Amino acid sequence: MAAPLGSPDLGARLSAQSRDWLTPENRQVQIVVSDGLSAEAVHHNMHDLLPVLMEGLVARNITTGQPIVALYGRVKLAEPLAELLRCDLVVYLIGERPGGDAHAISKPVGLSGLSAW
Repeated sequence: MAAPLGSPDLGARLSAQSRDWLTPENRQVQIVVSDGLSAEAVHHNMHDLLPVLMEGLVARNITTGQPIVALYGRVKLAEPLAELLRCDLVVYLIGERPGGDAHAISKPVGLSGLSAW
């Protein structure tokens, strides 16, 4: 079993290198994209979704940090990111495993959008 699947808590924490690299941006919204359990879902959806999301936030004068990509990330990663980057809201777009619903049983393209503040 791959380390991220066998130890999901690893995807919920920032590495020391990431903590050193990231700096507070003090923006209202931080977008985080993670492959989670399906990199194919991110690949399939981001091209259409991310530009529309960013344009909508800018049109409403909502400040956003540079979108972050988190490999093998878990939803709980939003908490340390929000604290470190000093944002009001994290919009977390994460790939879901296939089979979450009857229509996606054979297609790993399910993507969830979650928020944390």
